[in-house]
Amino acid sequence: MTESAASAKEDSVLNGSAMVPDLCRDEFRWRRSIAVGLCVYLATLIPVVLGVVAGFELLKPGRPIPYGEDSLLLRFAAWDGGQFMSIMEGGYQYDPARMSNIVLFPGYPLIARMVQWITGLSAAASLLIVSHFCLLAAMIIYHRLMQFRFGNDRVADICVATLAAFPTTFFWRMAYSESPFVLLQVLFLYGIQRKWSWENLAIVVGLASSLRLVGIAMLVPLAMEFVQQRKAGGNRIDVATFGRLSVCSILGVSGLLCFMLFQWIRFGDPFVFVRGQAAFCLRQPVSGVEHLYRLVTLEPIRGTYLSSSDCFWQRHSPVPGPWLNLQFCNPIWFCLTCGLVFYAWFHRQLTDAESALGAGLLLISYAGRAEEFCMGSQARYASVVIPAAMVLGFQLTRCSWMFHVGLAVVSISLMTLYSAMFGAWYFFL
Repeated sequence: MTESAASAKEDSVLNGSAMVPDLCRDEFRWRRSIAVGLCVYLATLIPVVLGVVAGFELLKPGRPIPYGEDSLLLRFAAWDGGQFMSIMEGGYQYDPARMSNIVLFPGYPLIARMVQWITGLSAAASLLIVSHFCLLAAMIIYHRLMQFRFGNDRVADICVATLAAFPTTFFWRMAYSESPFVLLQVLFLYGIQRKWSWENLAIVVGLASSLRLVGIAMLVPLAMEFVQQRKAGGNRIDVATFGRLSVCSILGVSGLLCFMLFQWIRFGDPFVFVRGQAAFCLRQPVSGVEHLYRLVTLEPIRGTYLSSSDCFWQRHSPVPGPWLNLQFCNPIWFCLTCGLVFYAWFHRQLTDAESALGAGLLLISYAGRAEEFCMGSQARYASVVIPAAMVLGFQLTRCSWMFHVGLAVVSISLMTLYSAMFGAWYFFL
């Protein structure tokens, strides 16, 4: 087989056009997925724990610890983790003059509150239990998805390891909503592969919209797959079809709608969660036209590295140095993820639905917070773009084992150092 033919065969596997008879005959190979998922979860947990312990024991805190009594456990709940704890302990608050926890969606703290009610554990411990249970489940289902998608155990193994060991995924082990969101995203992609009913897929999307606003990005691939399967089945797209699609769309935003209804009842305004974002800014607001111009011209990305810009990274996070400073690296990780999604779309290495999901997640995150927050948190937002991780994992299967080892050392080292900075309460968002 020629090199071009081999490459074409690999790409056909990646875009889902190749079907492996073994997988058709053996659809439920969950044992291997559970074993690999558990091993990967434990292996990538170690550097994060060691990093937080080092940050707690060895590093001077980057700012005063806002908790009454500091502890190692609470270092896993820095920054947004503390806001989620406040939601669990005192409910939602909104004050237009200060940072308020209303900007965080309720799905994650609600699940953690149920865990706390059952176990009697602290808010921080309950949040971490939810995060780690969801992360383990995501690793298992993602491995099964990769088996079904690529028809190769080795490819699936590498894809899961790539996903879990990516440096910025250390957030997934903290008291953050990333892990539950990743689980629902993986479940959504798996459901599409297994041809779940559209009502069930819409429920998954609705749950995702209760965790993060970017969950609505799943609506586009949901609609695309709905129409595509109707056409493939020879069914005419008529009024009834659009009626069913409308019902699925309502289910898909049900989490967001419920949150808005709560705000309307509690605060008299269903958009309080949007208004509350005004307090979470690193520079002064501008007009809508100027805001749009900055986004289109990529000014937040460029401004991060221009000392004359009010987005210059050292203005907001002068310590530590650049390569261990997430404010410096946020645009780099974001652009890398964008490049992976664009590469996969250009080379048709993802389905249209997967490409649309990746682009939607990145676009909503960038348009929503990049300008006023000076690219802050964009690396964390980009870490949950699963289609980009799929492409990266598949491309790494073409590399030698020595390259894998070297990349793993670099990635795990960064993950450990990032975790230490986060646990020491540096500006690591």
